Amino acid sequence: MPSSPEPSPLASTTRLVLEADLDDATPELLAAAADRLREAGALDVTSCAVVMKKGRLGQRLTVVAAPEDRDRLLEIVFTETSTLGCRCYPVERFECERTVETVATPFGSIPVKVGRFRGKVVNRKPEHDACVAAARAHDVSLQDVLAAVSYALRPDSDAASES
Repeated sequence: MPSSPEPSPLASTTRLVLEADLDDATPELLAAAADRLREAGALDVTSCAVVMKKGRLGQRLTVVAAPEDRDRLLEIVFTETSTLGCRCYPVERFECERTVETVATPFGSIPVKVGRFRGKVVNRKPEHDACVAAARAHDVSLQDVLAAVSYALRPDSDAASES
């Protein structure tokens, strides 16, 4: 029996995770810090609830970054939050191949981010800002625009891809 071909090796990149636990951060402070971090080149910024010492609730701020951006992002973490310490460790990051395709809808052309894993489409997501703009321009709900994009993305749709 012939063997099936081995899947192609997965490409990865080394990234850093910067992580700080905050017990006194307001949602507004975290949002402002996250905005600054993204503007400065962070690849991803998230926060989640954690239980800290003495049972206090807090937030863990997590930043994924390229190694060369570490010092600039650490400075922002220290100046935009109340933390006095930040953990930093390397991680291996795998990414899908990404392209942007455009689909035709009754509300105009909408760009859609397409993710492929080993050549197979695994994810399609319309660009949010374009959908919001189309909804406002045509005085319809965002749900209506998203439904139109979803319809256009069906495999049997004539509008499947303009680009």
